[in-house]
Amino acid sequence: MVKSKVFIFPLLIWVHFFYNDRIHFSFDALTGPSELPISVEPQDPIQNKAFSVLDSKCNFCHMTRKRLDHFTLDNMNGLVSKINEQVFVKNKMPKGKNNALTLEEKNSLLLWINRESQK
Repeated sequence: MVKSKVFIFPLLIWVHFFYNDRIHFSFDALTGPSELPISVEPQDPIQNKAFSVLDSKCNFCHMTRKRLDHFTLDNMNGLVSKINEQVFVKNKMPKGKNNALTLEEKNSLLLWINRESQK
């Protein structure tokens, strides 16, 4: 008789919480789409494309040779004028024939530089 009371009490608690009118629990909330945002900051496709160019064409060298001057999403907007000068005015960067920017990569950088320069 003691064993049945031990089993029934947790069952009663379970029934109380899952079938009580005041407390509603649904497993649909666990499987449905999330209402929470994935990122706190809004995504900027222009900046993301420009960063992908800087990351793929510039950071591999800047990370090894100029460790303090590598590009991140946080610092790239502050380096707009330097990037423009080195890439488009002086044509010094990126170095290496195999590392030349494609037309699409140049356009991505120019679009970002122009937008940031107007701010």
